[in-house]
Amino acid sequence: MPGRALVEPEDAEYPHVPTPKELELSRQLVELQQEKDLRETRALTQIRDLESQVHKLQVRVHDLSQMLQSTKRDQILAQQAAVEEERKRWKVTVQALQAELDQERNDKEAQKNWQCRFIAPVEVPEDVFASSSSPVPAPVIDLKEDVFSRFAQSLALLPASQAPQLAEAGALPFLVHLMMQKMGDVVTGSVLIALVHLAIYRTKSRSHQQSPTSHNGLDIREQIVKAGVCTPLVDILENSQNARVLVEASRLCAALASYVPNKRVLASKNVVRFLVQHLMPRIPPRNREKRDDDDEEDISAKLEKLPFPWDPAVQQNMLSALVNLSHDCEILRSQIAATSNFLPIVVRYVRESPSAGVQTEAAKLLGNMAYNHVVNQSALMAAEAPTALTACLTAANLQRSPQLARAGAVGLANLAYTSVNQLTIGYSNASTLLLQLLVDAVSQPTVIEAASTTLACLCHQNPPNKARVAAQNGLQVLLYALGATPDAEDDDDEHGIGAALIALCESFAVTANSRPNRQQVMELDGHFLLCQLCQNCSAVKTPKLLESSARAICALVPPPQERSALIADNRESKMETKSIAHKALDRARHLLEQQCQRHLHHGEEEDAAIKGRCRWLTQTIDTLTSYQTSPASRQHSTSEKTQSKGEDSLTEFRDRSSLSLESLTAIPPDDLCPNFYDH
Repeated sequence: MPGRALVEPEDAEYPHVPTPKELELSRQLVELQQEKDLRETRALTQIRDLESQVHKLQVRVHDLSQMLQSTKRDQILAQQAAVEEERKRWKVTVQALQAELDQERNDKEAQKNWQCRFIAPVEVPEDVFASSSSPVPAPVIDLKEDVFSRFAQSLALLPASQAPQLAEAGALPFLVHLMMQKMGDVVTGSVLIALVHLAIYRTKSRSHQQSPTSHNGLDIREQIVKAGVCTPLVDILENSQNARVLVEASRLCAALASYVPNKRVLASKNVVRFLVQHLMPRIPPRNREKRDDDDEEDISAKLEKLPFPWDPAVQQNMLSALVNLSHDCEILRSQIAATSNFLPIVVRYVRESPSAGVQTEAAKLLGNMAYNHVVNQSALMAAEAPTALTACLTAANLQRSPQLARAGAVGLANLAYTSVNQLTIGYSNASTLLLQLLVDAVSQPTVIEAASTTLACLCHQNPPNKARVAAQNGLQVLLYALGATPDAEDDDDEHGIGAALIALCESFAVTANSRPNRQQVMELDGHFLLCQLCQNCSAVKTPKLLESSARAICALVPPPQERSALIADNRESKMETKSIAHKALDRARHLLEQQCQRHLHHGEEEDAAIKGRCRWLTQTIDTLTSYQTSPASRQHSTSEKTQSKGEDSLTEFRDRSSLSLESLTAIPPDDLCPNFYDH
């Protein structure tokens, strides 16, 4: 048996059996580890609790900080709002006090300037300057005159809204009494300013006009006349040599003359005679003795060479007075025309005056004198008024004064009353300048109105002028002006847009009322613009524009003979295409008939007038209806029956007299009262 191998002790493997001591140590180690874990867990829990508390405290601190800031902000904002409110209240108070202070300062300055304005300049001998260099003492105003003048100036400085109350308080008779006392130019001039401001208190604009009557039912202008102002006013115009007093007297005369019932009283006082005397050139004294021996032509020649009297301010305001006196009053127009050599002098004012204001008022006066008055028109034509008025229509004058261009156009319109006058004016360059005005003054509705009316007056029943205007592209210009003018909200709007559109339509109705002109409009498709304008009109707000645009459309409807010629040439009648004209005219007739029904309570005469104005509309609609229902052969036979009446009918839709215009000058407040209407 083989022997066993010997194993070394260190190589022997023993079973792993812990000793009791090792077991004890192991147990102790486990307990220590458990205690350690427990303490770590407890410490971590405490740390988490502390961190949570710290976070809550931080959130609380943040909230408290926000609350504190919000509280402070609210307090600061409340304080700031209170300060701003207080500041606004004080600002309003300071502004009111400053306005009162400025008003008092302006009033004192105005009174001072008025005092100086009416004091006649002191004539100083030449030897005074040679003998002494001391200043000339200012004139001293009598205490009584100073008191009364300041009283009148205080009334003049009141706002326009106080005028009825002043009239009710009895200020008018007292002011007139002061005028009668002849207390001096300072008192007279101040009283005149006060009366002017009382007379014009409601004339700033249409939208701001107050009731024209006071509590007793009379217009203040009528009350001023009934207070007896005409007698001292005429005395001032006759005898005063103070230019500034004459300016205010003329302004008062113009303001009073703007009210029709006053005109008869002013006519009876010979106001016209004294105004004309001041505007006539003064023949030197050495030549007056020879006046009786001179004939009328020599006197006229002398007056043409003499300088104008007074300064432009006096001339302009006296012409304004004559303009308002001649407005809507045949008696006063006759008085003005009866003055020998005066109308040529007015023409000379238009032609030679360096002041645009003087030229404007003179042109207005010529227009009023020619208003539907053949005799006056003949006198003005002899005085070469058309040449002077035509010169007002240039582009330079339009830039210089649109009112001058309008006044010149209105004057020409009223002169173009007879066929002879129409041809005379038509042969000049007036039509060219008028058409240029329609292009250049497209943003000036009042100028557009006057220029359009003048073209209508020149072409009214006058084929040569119609052909001349059409040859100068007048129809294209009228269509351009119609398209460039904005729509009107009302016939009588404050800016005059409605009146401009009405005048353009009336001019178109006259100018296009001939066969070649109708054909030219059709080639330009101008009927579309007119039909669109008519369709957009309202019988409530724009009845006049509705009627005038319908009248322009009627002028484009060809008569039977002309339509038959179109059909014979295989051309269409564009007015019948899609019944565009028939629809527009039928709508216009319906609206105008409704308007007629609304005005039945105004009286039978007015109702008949409205129906008469619409008769041409019904006839045109019937003509268009017959074109649609009747065969072409029947239309051709109808045209042969009417051929004897002539190719171009001279019948117009309106009388020539209804196209004439009159001018009225609005008197503004004194230059030293710019806020007269603002209170």
